[in-house]
Amino acid sequence: MKRVIFLIFVLFTFGVFSQELNKIIAKVNNDVITLGDLNDHFKMFSIQERTPDVKDKILENIIQKKLIIQVAKKDNLEVPDDWVETKMDQLISAYPSYEKFEESLVEEALTVTILKERIREDFLIRQTIEKYVSSQITVSPKEITDYYSSNVDEFSVPTNYICWIAKSNKKSFLEELAQKIREIGFDKIVEEKRDLFFKIESDKEGLKEEVREAIKGIKEDEFKIEEIDEAYYLIYLKKIIPPYKKFLEEVKDEIHSLLWKDKFEKRFEEWIDELKSKAVIKIYE
Repeated sequence: MKRVIFLIFVLFTFGVFSQELNKIIAKVNNDVITLGDLNDHFKMFSIQERTPDVKDKILENIIQKKLIIQVAKKDNLEVPDDWVETKMDQLISAYPSYEKFEESLVEEALTVTILKERIREDFLIRQTIEKYVSSQITVSPKEITDYYSSNVDEFSVPTNYICWIAKSNKKSFLEELAQKIREIGFDKIVEEKRDLFFKIESDKEGLKEEVREAIKGIKEDEFKIEEIDEAYYLIYLKKIIPPYKKFLEEVKDEIHSLLWKDKFEKRFEEWIDELKSKAVIKIYE
């Protein structure tokens, strides 16, 4: 009897839980968004990212997806089956075996059918954004040149330092190493004892404070032995690379990407606003 009561309790609880997940929290034209949809997207965030306002952002993201997919369907955009299968193969190949892949689906409360549907939706969203947003964006050579001229300081490279460092718990060992450097030269020592050294190339901000202090008073091809955190370091300053400004030719691709991204975000926001203005969107408390 107890077992029957327990089973009834489990079925009742599951039924209530299912009803809760199927609860409609928003409508986008004729498409509904359920609490289950929201929770599925919520799971994709790490525990640290699950802040109180993140669900509002997730809901906004789902609404945007619904609007885009509706446009895709209105345009009769079709998803090639081979594209779906290729994506599935890529996902499966990331796991040691198909069994492990299936286990991951169970952990995420997914099925192959649901996963394929998400892949199809991803295709529709990408292609529709390409048609209505990406394809309308251009960045001219003049825009790139103008940006470079107005922001040339962004492309300044600070002084860089190339250092070789050897570490030991015995100061005497590094002193002997230093004597050999004086006798036969640093390049020869590195060639013979490469495993003793590690190389650092960075501006001052990227160097540890102790290394920054150590190289303050030395010139190229000079070195110091310093005690840092109960160990000894031989710090050899191989080269100082003076600051310089990158030429336009060096950074034009970087500037193009930056301007394209800014234009994309602006155009995407305008397009979504247009879709929202023509849609019937209801959000239920």
